[in-house]
Amino acid sequence: MPPKGQGPSLAEAVRSCKKAALNVVEAAKVARLFVEDCKGLSGFAKRLTPLLDDLEDNVPEPGAEDAGVAAVQALEVSLVRAHAAVSACATMGPFYALMNEAAVMGEFVNAAADMQQALAAINVKALKVDATQTESLGLIMQQLQRLAVSYTPCNSTSQMLVELRNEAEALRTGVGKAFPHTELSAKFLKDCTVAQLGSDVGYLRGELAAAQAARKHVEAFFLAQLLAMEEPLVPKDAQAARAAAGQTVVVATPAQPAAPEPSASVDPVPIVQDLLTKLVNTGLPVEQRAAALRPLVAAAGLDPGGAAEAKLHSGAVLYALTDPECAAKVVALVNEPGTDAVIKGWLLALVLSLVHPEQGLHPGTQAALMRTGLPAALCRLMVSPTTPPEQRLQAMAMLRVLIHDPQTHKLMVEAKVIHALVAQVGDVKMVKGQAVAAKAAPAAPAPVEDTRAGKGGKDQKAKPAPGSEFGLDQQITELAVLMLADMAPGQYKADILTAGGVIALCQRLGDAASHERVQVAAAGALSVLMVDGAIAVEAARNEVLAGLLAMLTSGSAPMAAAAKKAVKQMLTPTPPTSASTAAVVYAAANAPVVNLPPQGKAAKLSGGGAGSTGGKAPDAVAAVAAKSTEEVVADLFVEMGRAISPASTSALMDMLRLDDPDLLPLVLKLLPLTATDPNCRAAIMGHGGGMPVLLREAGTSNADAIEALRRVACDLKLRAQCAGALTQALVAAGAGTPAAANLARAIANVGTLPAGSERDKASVASVAAFAAEVMEAQGVPPLVALARSTDPRTKSCGVLALRPMAMFGELKVRQAIVAADALVALADAAKATDVAALDAAAVPLAQAACDTLAGLGAVSGAVQTTIFSSLSGFMSSASTVPAACAAMLAVAGASGESYGLLHKAGVTAQLLAVLDKGPDAGLAAPARLFAALVAYSTEAAEAACEADACAVLPGVLTRGDEVARAAAAAAAGYVMKRGEKGPNQFADRKGLNLLIDTLHALALESPHWEDACHALGTLAAVHEGSRGDTSRTVKGWLLRGSVNEATSGARVAAWLSHSPKGREIMFSDDLVDALIKQLGNNAAPDAQRWSADALVHAASAGQVALTLAAGSPAGSAPTVINPKPMIVNKGAVDALVQMLASPVERVVYEAAFALESLCSSEEGLQAAKRSRAKDALQGVVQAGKRGEVGERTAKAAYGAYIKVM
Repeated sequence: MPPKGQGPSLAEAVRSCKKAALNVVEAAKVARLFVEDCKGLSGFAKRLTPLLDDLEDNVPEPGAEDAGVAAVQALEVSLVRAHAAVSACATMGPFYALMNEAAVMGEFVNAAADMQQALAAINVKALKVDATQTESLGLIMQQLQRLAVSYTPCNSTSQMLVELRNEAEALRTGVGKAFPHTELSAKFLKDCTVAQLGSDVGYLRGELAAAQAARKHVEAFFLAQLLAMEEPLVPKDAQAARAAAGQTVVVATPAQPAAPEPSASVDPVPIVQDLLTKLVNTGLPVEQRAAALRPLVAAAGLDPGGAAEAKLHSGAVLYALTDPECAAKVVALVNEPGTDAVIKGWLLALVLSLVHPEQGLHPGTQAALMRTGLPAALCRLMVSPTTPPEQRLQAMAMLRVLIHDPQTHKLMVEAKVIHALVAQVGDVKMVKGQAVAAKAAPAAPAPVEDTRAGKGGKDQKAKPAPGSEFGLDQQITELAVLMLADMAPGQYKADILTAGGVIALCQRLGDAASHERVQVAAAGALSVLMVDGAIAVEAARNEVLAGLLAMLTSGSAPMAAAAKKAVKQMLTPTPPTSASTAAVVYAAANAPVVNLPPQGKAAKLSGGGAGSTGGKAPDAVAAVAAKSTEEVVADLFVEMGRAISPASTSALMDMLRLDDPDLLPLVLKLLPLTATDPNCRAAIMGHGGGMPVLLREAGTSNADAIEALRRVACDLKLRAQCAGALTQALVAAGAGTPAAANLARAIANVGTLPAGSERDKASVASVAAFAAEVMEAQGVPPLVALARSTDPRTKSCGVLALRPMAMFGELKVRQAIVAADALVALADAAKATDVAALDAAAVPLAQAACDTLAGLGAVSGAVQTTIFSSLSGFMSSASTVPAACAAMLAVAGASGESYGLLHKAGVTAQLLAVLDKGPDAGLAAPARLFAALVAYSTEAAEAACEADACAVLPGVLTRGDEVARAAAAAAAGYVMKRGEKGPNQFADRKGLNLLIDTLHALALESPHWEDACHALGTLAAVHEGSRGDTSRTVKGWLLRGSVNEATSGARVAAWLSHSPKGREIMFSDDLVDALIKQLGNNAAPDAQRWSADALVHAASAGQVALTLAAGSPAGSAPTVINPKPMIVNKGAVDALVQMLASPVERVVYEAAFALESLCSSEEGLQAAKRSRAKDALQGVVQAGKRGEVGERTAKAAYGAYIKVM
């Protein structure tokens, strides 16, 4: 509490303001006039509650509380004004509203303006309002500010007043006969309560007195006529008027005289209680109990032939039934098993009479009935096998009224209402807590006949109307479906799903025994339920598409419309509305439960954490908590595709055949996701009606259609069949048309192997069969025609389609492509490096053309020569050199013969010219091609050496980028072997330093790294002047270098160990110690393995004669050493045994291989025994038996193990 003499705290002001907001909400519930305007203000008051909750919990910044209290108090004043305006509408009379409509509506807007001004004064930053509430506050203020008085209703009201005044004037002047026996006047009093008319009478009397005092005779006469209409309907006794305040008056019309007014002193409640008490007396015979009830029923207007109780009329009976005691007695009688069926039927009729046909059940009346246990009683009536059908229908009708109240959820669930409704709708049983269909799903419908104009056969017959007779059973089923539909938008979704409601509703679709109205209602209920994406998946599992297809093609407009709406909702991806519904679907899919975060204030209290998953699949919460809504929706849609059966896939294809523009894109979006099952793929491929539409859409470049065909073709058995269908459509589309290009793109998608499956024999065989089918269907000429197009996209589509055919097709397919004169077009496409890929899944045009040319080059040497001749023509232009080189490299591959043909085509000289004089930015591709050319073709390497290539390559090492420098270094190694002048030319141009710098900068993953190491080793071996610097550099790398340098040094040493001159360098320049040191460098596994490789090859070559040192006496003989004992004595065996424990298998293999070699000498064998090599090698062998290392490694270890043993 605040100190005495001070104002309220912010929390107290907020609590008072919340009460005012609640008053507005409650007042709106009982408003009789201006109901929509009252609901509008009530809605704003409700939306303020989260903001006020936030303010109540917050501690404002220092000095901000007083201003905050003032703002909240101003908001409370505006809410009090809104409450006054809304509460007045509960008792406002119809004629007062008619004459003051603009003023009343203006007061609503004034109250809204007050609220907007008060909200604007709230300092959200100082009061620490949550960001979510701040955004909501801004939206509320905008909407409040846009509220305005609409004078259009006022104009219509003015017209009504004019007509009433004209009637009054006609009566005053003697022209009219009577006032108020017209439809216009009677409708003003319809559905008004006694309290409203009493308020109106008071208002009219005051206005009449004022008019008479001012001698306004015309106005006074008009007001007197209005009074004459209302005064007879209001009880004259004040006590009776208060007792009947909530009753609805019955207005007399020419066709229906008014019911007699009860005596002013009569209270209907005791009379009705007395009649019901007689019924409760079970000792009376049935006839007497029925006789006691009949006057009450007749008074209520439900038994026109009966004699009504003299003191009662229908309004009084309805008023009395709202009394808690009377309602309890009615429910007790309904609930009593011994109550006669006739009596029970009348009682149910009495309860149903409480429901207004337009306004429904009064909230107070519903609350009273709910407290009596009426839902449980009605539910028992509904499910009892002894309940007559008529009473079951009555019980369900009343239950449907009660379902509309969201507060009854718990009572409904406890009363098992949903289970009873599901049992009424379909045949469902529970198995281990899961709802399943009690009988097998109906067979899939036959393919749909196309009944459009000019389509289909001549003898088409109209289908019989489903369930033509709408009997009582069908009415009950329809009502049960409608009740499920009424519950679907609220919080009942999970209960309906768990009880098997979705299964039951799906059973009604397309059921010949179900009436059209039942099927329409079932489709409507599913439309509402499938707003939840998880429920849409469950419906897919239960063959909903087959039933919806039957409705779509039934010939009934209502059924087709309802089915179309359901299909659209189902195929529109949406998130689950709750974790409970998601849990059911994910449990069936063995997938994690979707985790929904809490909303509103609950999010604040939980710190923004994850919401509850209902206790199901707790281990999945962490896996999905980070998923966005879009990811959850995508997951559910994928799960729907997996849930679709072959029968439902056929239904989707039939829907394609219908060619409905609204359904077509939705069906195509789901269709690819269904092609995860071989039977579903077969259903797509074998559907004669839907496939033409699918192919047509592929021809419009529809990505979903193309993806569906691609997934169908993933089935190796269907790939060739799919190729035939696509090719036929391609040929029919006409050469060079957009449709032909799109279909070629589809052929490319279908025929291209997934990455990584190029070595799978079955996959390659299926693509070969695919290519053969395209060729047999005459698809090669139109594809080549597309490849010749000048349009980049069209050309790309043609080349991409030819690519898998050339790469994996049989020889006859490749020959057909060559015969169609494709080589020139493909060579032209290979230089189009500026054309981007069509999409993320496709390769660029230039690469596709290179791959295609490489495949066609395997046809014959003549074809390769033609290709090389075409490509070499592009070497004269600097802009096309890179593309031409890339294409030639792809075509030649790793074939020495192909590079020989390339050399004969004069490409060696062209490449040297480009490398010598070409632009720096374009050296990479020519350098790579030149490196491959001299590596695979000895003739080309010798010619390059004679053409002074070693004088050109140092320039590339200086000017080129990393790729060009690496390739030039690799090429230098092969050229320097082919003549004496090559090494001298290279060394004279500082080639050694350039090589060392290049290797120092190259990454180990570079494709030319090993060849660059080879070049450095070759230079040291063939050029005496470079030997010393090379040895010192390599030794420094091995002893003190980084991981990259140590690995490069070890690789150079490995190259040296393969030649006599290189081995002499290794021992003369003392590289052995450095290599043995690297054996223990666990941080550089590649340096370890190359060091082991260098040592084992150096040890295996026999004796080595060392070069004489400078200054040795004349005639001195060179020193000869035995490498193997020398390497063993320097400690190599111990280091190799330690390497066997490496986690890198290639290191283990090299260590085992080296140990086997060294153990062939006595020194090595003894060293291995001292190092306990046997145990280490045995461990590797055992690891091989367990599959932990490869067969090659295990064999190497076993060989060494045998030597040691």
